[in-house]
Amino acid sequence: MRPVILLALLALLGVGCNPKAPLSNTPPPSESPAPQPPKTDAPPAPLGSGLEIRVATTTKTLTLGPKASCTFTLELPQFFATGDGDTRVGTMNRAIHGELLRARVEGAGKPGELYRPEEVQEQFLALCKQGMQESFDIANDSNDWILNWFEENTVEIQRLPHGLVSMSFYTGTYTGGAHPNHWSTHLNFDTNARSVLTIQDLIRDDRTDAFAKAIAARLREAEAQDGEFLFQDARDMFATLEQGTSSTAATAFLDQVELTKIWSISREGLVLEWNTYDIAPYAGGPVIITLPYKNHADLFEPAWLEKLTTLQ
Repeated sequence: MRPVILLALLALLGVGCNPKAPLSNTPPPSESPAPQPPKTDAPPAPLGSGLEIRVATTTKTLTLGPKASCTFTLELPQFFATGDGDTRVGTMNRAIHGELLRARVEGAGKPGELYRPEEVQEQFLALCKQGMQESFDIANDSNDWILNWFEENTVEIQRLPHGLVSMSFYTGTYTGGAHPNHWSTHLNFDTNARSVLTIQDLIRDDRTDAFAKAIAARLREAEAQDGEFLFQDARDMFATLEQGTSSTAATAFLDQVELTKIWSISREGLVLEWNTYDIAPYAGGPVIITLPYKNHADLFEPAWLEKLTTLQ
């Protein structure tokens, strides 16, 4: 299970929480599945000069019996540059590898590790085989009620004007238990500058408090409309942020948004997507809010606001 976010911020605010070295530019050829055209919105905007995105897809199913199987699926996007050897491209790809490693069900990998699709695939299939065999033993060799295990890692790519790219990584798994689990993380790129964007790049330093207030107000409005769905501890935390009594807490919140990669740019606005169990129970699904750029123009760095407000 992924850890529940905002633990450090909750501790800072004094409330509890409901639980829950570089990498190489591309994988070695022997471990890279054949590149396929990426999923994009239509029509995709152009990337920065000399860049392209390729998505390698791999899938493997291990059949354990007439009704039992384990399936692993991965979509691995990578940036490629035509002949200039720009190290910034490697930095963007290292960020992708880092997110895939961080999302692993069984361990988050070690710093500097490369995400090796075949190795990760075999690890999951071995774990699945062992886990499902234990389920068979408990069920006295009858697997009528046993659900097949799977791990599915997919990516959605938005190619936006001004060379901006947003990648959303979606992971779904079932490894026993009451239900599957799903989560997402997001990365955002400026392909003209060949750089990974951070939330701090977009939000003005002197508007951190206002950013936290805007998010908290949006969640309060959502609860007023749809009924309460947040964990009480999360509700208390956002109430404190909306009061604006702690600049330290607002800065910690912004840092946590960046650390957990829950934010993305879109044509409509800045999107924040909390996974299940982050701030609300599983039954409610992910919590997603959007801040339209023009409605919150005072939050954004002027140079970025000009670009963001023309994405549509």
